[in-house]
Amino acid sequence: MYITSDKIRVPSKVVKSQFINYFESKNHTHWPGSSVVPNNDPSLLFVNAGMNQFKQIIMGQIDKDSGMSKLTRACNSQRCIRAGGKHNDLDDVGKDSYHHTFFEMLGNWSFGDYLKEDAIDFAWDLLVNIYNLDPTRLYATYFGGDPEHKGLPPDLESRDKWLKYLPENKVLPFGCKDNFWEMADTGPCGPCTEIHYDHVGDRDAANLVNADSPEVVELWNLVFMEYNREGNGSLKKLPKKCVDTGMGFERLVSVINGFTSNYDCDMFTTIHNEIQNLLPNIPPYAGKFGTDDKLLIDTTYRVISDHIRCITIAISDGIEPNNEGRGYVLRRILRRAIVYGKLYFNANEPWLYKLIPTVAETLEISGYKVDKVVTVVKDEEVLFSSTLDKGVEKFNKICNSLKSGDIISGKEAFLLYSSFGFPLDLTQIMANERNIGVDMVGFDRALLEHQRASEAINSSHDNVNNLIDTLSADVIHQIEQYTGIFTTDDSLKYEWSSAEGVGDSFDCKVIAIWDGKQFPQLVNPTSTDGIYGIVLDRTPFYSESGGQVSDIGQFTLNGSVCFNVLKAHKMGSYVIHVGHVLGKIGVGDVIKSCVSYELRCGSAKNHTSTHMLNYAIRRILSDNVDQKGSLVDPEKLRFDYNTSKPLEMEQIVTLQNFLNEMISSSLPVSTYVLKLENAMKINGIRAVFGESYPQNVRLLAIGLSGDLPEIEQLDGTKISLELCGGTHVSNTSEIRAIYVTCEEGISKGIRRITCITGKVAMEAMVRMENYFYQYQNILKQITTFSNTYDGNLYEQSIASTLNRDSLVALKGSIEKDRYLPLIDRKKLYTEIDNQLKLQWDTLKKYQKYLMGVVKLVTKEDPSIFPIEQGYHVIRSDDLHGDIKHMMIVAQSFTKKSKINVLILSKLPNVDDAGKNVDKFVCITADGCYKANEFIRDKFNDTDVTFDHAHIGSATGQIAYN
Repeated sequence: MYITSDKIRVPSKVVKSQFINYFESKNHTHWPGSSVVPNNDPSLLFVNAGMNQFKQIIMGQIDKDSGMSKLTRACNSQRCIRAGGKHNDLDDVGKDSYHHTFFEMLGNWSFGDYLKEDAIDFAWDLLVNIYNLDPTRLYATYFGGDPEHKGLPPDLESRDKWLKYLPENKVLPFGCKDNFWEMADTGPCGPCTEIHYDHVGDRDAANLVNADSPEVVELWNLVFMEYNREGNGSLKKLPKKCVDTGMGFERLVSVINGFTSNYDCDMFTTIHNEIQNLLPNIPPYAGKFGTDDKLLIDTTYRVISDHIRCITIAISDGIEPNNEGRGYVLRRILRRAIVYGKLYFNANEPWLYKLIPTVAETLEISGYKVDKVVTVVKDEEVLFSSTLDKGVEKFNKICNSLKSGDIISGKEAFLLYSSFGFPLDLTQIMANERNIGVDMVGFDRALLEHQRASEAINSSHDNVNNLIDTLSADVIHQIEQYTGIFTTDDSLKYEWSSAEGVGDSFDCKVIAIWDGKQFPQLVNPTSTDGIYGIVLDRTPFYSESGGQVSDIGQFTLNGSVCFNVLKAHKMGSYVIHVGHVLGKIGVGDVIKSCVSYELRCGSAKNHTSTHMLNYAIRRILSDNVDQKGSLVDPEKLRFDYNTSKPLEMEQIVTLQNFLNEMISSSLPVSTYVLKLENAMKINGIRAVFGESYPQNVRLLAIGLSGDLPEIEQLDGTKISLELCGGTHVSNTSEIRAIYVTCEEGISKGIRRITCITGKVAMEAMVRMENYFYQYQNILKQITTFSNTYDGNLYEQSIASTLNRDSLVALKGSIEKDRYLPLIDRKKLYTEIDNQLKLQWDTLKKYQKYLMGVVKLVTKEDPSIFPIEQGYHVIRSDDLHGDIKHMMIVAQSFTKKSKINVLILSKLPNVDDAGKNVDKFVCITADGCYKANEFIRDKFNDTDVTFDHAHIGSATGQIAYN
């Protein structure tokens, strides 16, 4: 029976708050979960576990100035994505009751504090006494050793602890596969103990534990981090043992409410209800699986409700669908949802984006982020729509061409996957409906070949430039004589869709190959590991000019990649495609030229934005401002111009607002071809200084569409009109956003503005907001310290030092971030600097107090102080154990009275977990006497431990029982 929201006993929000409240009551700090984008961790595509953000603490590599370095106990709910890398659940989602691409993980951590015994006690107490789970349904597993890893001892401590709560037949040993946890191929790891729950109960279900049974599910994993997996596969002991636990939030909610499926929980039923509201012709969700779900209606509900949650979180955290890394995985997830919706819900028009507001509400996302997600998802749906229709046609054509008993080949399955966005599991399902198989081995082979081709793109660009340096006028003359063809037709570079970020591949003929010394007729991967230059009769590749970097891409021959284009270089009338040979290619071959249109899209956004900036800066400053240079690539734009002084911050704000108004106005961007002499008659026309133009030029107009008006009617002071041969967007709305990141002088009278646009700009703003969030958290700590330690100068100085260190660390992180919105960065810098001044004022006040104590102590006659071990012992607790000022006192007496002194000072208010502890600092000016021995002799009836001890100074703790 379908579970409606009124059947839910305990809402998910209550379950989460109970978890956090419980561990806060056990002295854990509620440390907020991180973004799903890993922070400087190349081993991960996405955050896939709660411990990811604590990895540096566990490995003993945390910056001591980080606020996180003070943590000993922590808890939170971390949003995770498992759809790439080591932990990848994508292909299982929808088929069962518990797999997800996105989920939340509840966790508690100990960093060198409590270990196995307390971790197990906490887990049992929470599950049985707070969540009221039936203890007879619980099973525990532990690491029982592994014959393939004989160096790892069994975890008998965990076993013995569990036997205090559970009978022996419910405490089960397993090997590394199930009970030795590893986050990724490298990184922290260790033995774990898991808690499993039997949905049925009143039986012995030990044989179903770790058997992938939907009846007995893993509920909580307690990992005891003891090792780090090195790059060579070896294990290295961590500096200190840590506890890292993780419990799937969705699964916990389902267990507490008595459900056997996570998809019956309120975070999914809300989405299921909205799906039916949007698509009233489909039946409601009925919770069917496998053969009971013959029409795959419920499978599609599960796929879409899971995927749309993942998509919403990922985009709101700054990830956008594209063809690389995590963006590529996100696009796969989104397209998988689109395909399922079209095939099994008959949803032919874009509709998933309409789910976003409901999903965002369940995930507590609000504001502009929701609008951003809606826009991105809708754009992707529109973009993929025509491709999907063609993919279905291609699939039908493949199947219709097969003879009885044939299967879909690996190459054909990969074609559907790579060119039409068909998830492999969906191809298998659709083929199975026709009783047709799929060649999985062949698919894996085609995928591997594709990956190898992609990796080759990252080859050294130094070799590219070395080959270009060999392209002399004599080489160009030889090409003319050798081929009889005097130019490469590159007009195809304008035949693409900037709105969709796609374009066709074109048949082009190889007319010459240059290896830096000669013209070989045929080359293949074994000929040399070097770089080649290939000349075609025509090309869609844009060669570097006008400040815009060249396209990159590939050539294919007979369906296989044969050449990776790393740079397109214009030499004379030819375009030389420079790159790596990956397959046999020869003169006369007709290859397909495939441009990386996604990267060109970034360049196009930045190039059009450069024109907008050129126009805007003249509107704001003066018509006398001229462009003096530019650089446009997929990541950023740089614009150089002449001026006598830098822009004021108010002018930068005005400039940025003006540019974003042009974007939000959705201005058309049009190109027209006309004679140079006519173009130069246009009032206010802009042309780049030092650029040579052909007789027929392209005029780029922003804000103009349709036929070109008469020359006399055009006015470059009212709209952007500029001569340009680059590639551009078709409408300013495609740019989405633009932010100034830097304004600087590069030479006398020349200033430079750097901007980011599109996806790079959106991601930068997400990072900027995260920095503001971190700053607000520090402010909260400052307020707490101020209220707690009001009037206590010593405690205030400690708090100010911690706050100042946190602020300095945050400012350092911002300074290292290459591209952030300049306006927001300056605003945050100002706020941080103001706070630093306030904290420094507190520290100066404390230093002034300590110097006052120094003056009082040094006025005393040294003869009044007792002599012990040949030293005049001076005790001043008012110095609060401050070594610097204690040394000033010691040196003053040594210099003034020619006597040896030993300074002893007690630190105020030292508390060590409720114990009665005094902490002393002891120093000698001459450095000859062991100060730690003096403390031992002085307090010989007490237990003395030393934080720091060497000749001349010591810090000791004296604990009284």
